[in-house]
Amino acid sequence: MKWEYKAEMRMKALIKSILCSEHQCLHYFSEDIKGLILADNMELAYDLLINNCGKQYFLLDGNYEHFYFITNDRRGEKLLRMMCSAELSEEMEALLMSDLWEKDERLTIENDAIDSNGNPVLFAYTCDLPRIKRFDTALRLQDKIGTLICFDFQAEALRRCCGEQIRFQTINFGKWERRF
Repeated sequence: MKWEYKAEMRMKALIKSILCSEHQCLHYFSEDIKGLILADNMELAYDLLINNCGKQYFLLDGNYEHFYFITNDRRGEKLLRMMCSAELSEEMEALLMSDLWEKDERLTIENDAIDSNGNPVLFAYTCDLPRIKRFDTALRLQDKIGTLICFDFQAEALRRCCGEQIRFQTINFGKWERRF
């Protein structure tokens, strides 16, 4: 997959035109538009996040606030099902929040929660690539420590592209799948 210059911007404008301006204007709003990438494995997520040595495979330029990456297999299917269910998503977030504090809106680092040491925590199990990139960049720039929570099958690819300031906490996919 290779994106041409400003392809995401053109795609978003087209989607807005079709979904938000024409027949579906009562159902969709501009801010509802999100991106989704399906891939055979997590290696592509790594390539997209590090920009593969300068090749322009993916632009993290802010056109989509959320651009999710899921694997095209049983795990991705289960994850997508959870992402599409407000009830399951809320249950997952409540489970993760059990050992954490509410997020701190005053922080200049995007976060979903705060750990017991006051460090930001990002829930990255949805593999929202722009959020992960913003979290990593903000921690690097501010020389702070943070925790990224993801599934065990996502961790290796994300660990390789994130800086040393990020600690990883993984969710065992098998256990999660049995529970959810």
